[in-house]
Amino acid sequence: MRQSTNATNATHCQAFFAWYNDQHCHSSIGYMTAHSVHYGLAADMQNAKGQLDRSATQQLVRVLKPDVQFLGGLPRSSSRNWLA
Repeated sequence: MRQSTNATNATHCQAFFAWYNDQHCHSSIGYMTAHSVHYGLAADMQNAKGQLDRSATQQLVRVLKPDVQFLGGLPRSSSRNWLA
């Protein structure tokens, strides 16, 4: 009985750690996965996110009427660099 419990625990831990490192976005590292930061992929992902944010803002401005004003200017991405 003890061996099956250990095998079950090991299976659970392997699945959990794979999810936690490869899929879960961690707020303390800029909502990136631990895998992307560890293997140096985070900077490219941040650049892609910035381009997506700018594109979405441009589309939003085109859709809204010209007389609509944003308080404090157009929406911007956070300038905080979480990985520095």
